[in-house]
Amino acid sequence: MKMRIFLLSTLFLFSLSAIKAQNWAQLTPPYNYIITSCWFDESSPNNGWFSGWRLAGADPVSYGYKTTDGGGSFSYLTFSYYFWLAQDVYFTNSINGIMVGGGIIQTVNGGDTWNLVVDNISMMGWMYDVMFADANNGYAVGQTYDNSYTSYWGVIYKTTNGGGSWTNSTITYETQNQNTDFRAVYSTGSGIIYAGGLNTLGSSSLFKSTDDGATWSALNFFNDVNSLFFTSVDTGYAATNVGIFKTTDVGSTWNNILSTTQALNSIYIKNEFGLAVGTTGQIYNTTDRGLNWTLMTSPITNQDLLRVFVVSNSLAYVVGTSGTIIKYEVPTGGIVKESDSPNEFILLQNYPNPFNPTTRIKFSLPQVSNVELKVFNILGNEVTTLINEEKPAGSYEVEFDASLLPSGVYFYQLKAENYITTKKMILMK
Repeated sequence: MKMRIFLLSTLFLFSLSAIKAQNWAQLTPPYNYIITSCWFDESSPNNGWFSGWRLAGADPVSYGYKTTDGGGSFSYLTFSYYFWLAQDVYFTNSINGIMVGGGIIQTVNGGDTWNLVVDNISMMGWMYDVMFADANNGYAVGQTYDNSYTSYWGVIYKTTNGGGSWTNSTITYETQNQNTDFRAVYSTGSGIIYAGGLNTLGSSSLFKSTDDGATWSALNFFNDVNSLFFTSVDTGYAATNVGIFKTTDVGSTWNNILSTTQALNSIYIKNEFGLAVGTTGQIYNTTDRGLNWTLMTSPITNQDLLRVFVVSNSLAYVVGTSGTIIKYEVPTGGIVKESDSPNEFILLQNYPNPFNPTTRIKFSLPQVSNVELKVFNILGNEVTTLINEEKPAGSYEVEFDASLLPSGVYFYQLKAENYITTKKMILMK
């Protein structure tokens, strides 16, 4: 018992130290080529994909990395010559993924192979951002041009079959003094789409469609829009050249909630936790779903951070120039195995309960089992995964650290073989 208490105390102190250090680690990919985007599988968070490009002579050749161990190692893959300047990668599930840039490619086998869907010659331009409203309906935005490179259009590509085929239409025209260099797209569903980009002509840089892209309205917004993220139909955030803007009225008005002297390039919020990243290694975080933002200590100050992907409240990845990949990971608990031989599946009530900020969860397995132990908030959104692996028979104790979470009611759920049970716990700060 003394040894177990000592182990738990040590793990608790380590977890607090990690939080105070903000626990960023720089990963080492095979090359120092620019990395433009990343995506990680929330159901198997060690599995992720990265997109980027490199110069081969004068050609911006696309490439990708795949990791199956959380960035511990990387597999390098090249694509069709007719897919240039890879800018963004997005998966609708563990096997179906899309990458956009000068063209569009798709994988239907988890990234093992990629097929060219739209080539760079027929596109005559490039797409910067892609997202899906559901498994079938996706959107990509960017800029196209004519053969003489003198006329430009702001363009949206749409798919209704998960990325297997795409159609395109024009949002804006340079000849009408409209900004055309789109960098961000977000759909809140039901045909509502937002598209934003750089303000190169002094006109609006943010547009909205309520009919799935058939028509567009210019919003009263004039800063460079680099990234968009909505936490609800009403509430959204824009990462811009001067900070973060927020809307709470479906895009009608936008207020500057965080001013910065340098550009923010990407923003992502998952449950209560979110990150915004930008030039010269800037990183801001929120722990209250975007209400407040705090500057973090960044491990990178000499590179531009281009994209962030938040997996959970305790795990995120950021990519950028010169092969930059940094990983944010906060230990959510230590696992202690007790030496006994239980004869049934059991999930006990956490102790203490209520708690602040840590509590312990015990469970028992009568046989070798694939175990998932997850925490959810009162809305049913997953907060974190404490365990997702095979465990031998025995009794276990897990420490859950909620230092980054707000007070409230939470639920923890154990899945082991055919056994599923959920219990409630209360965080009081």
